[in-house]
Amino acid sequence: MQEIHYGHTFVPIILPAKEGETHHSVDIARFHDVEPQPYLGTVPPRRLSQKVGALSASGSCNAA
Repeated sequence: MQEIHYGHTFVPIILPAKEGETHHSVDIARFHDVEPQPYLGTVPPRRLSQKVGALSASGSCNAA
């Protein structure tokens, strides 16, 4: 099992409440699922880390 998936992000697991409802839903079954991000997959892992670090330092990247 690979623990780090470069060029991937986690799938959304929080589903907003439907109109008229007051509770959000969480899909725990997909908690560990990731999906490829085309714009990230073309950057080698080391360069990707540098780009993400630069974005974080400049405030252009929101932390999850």
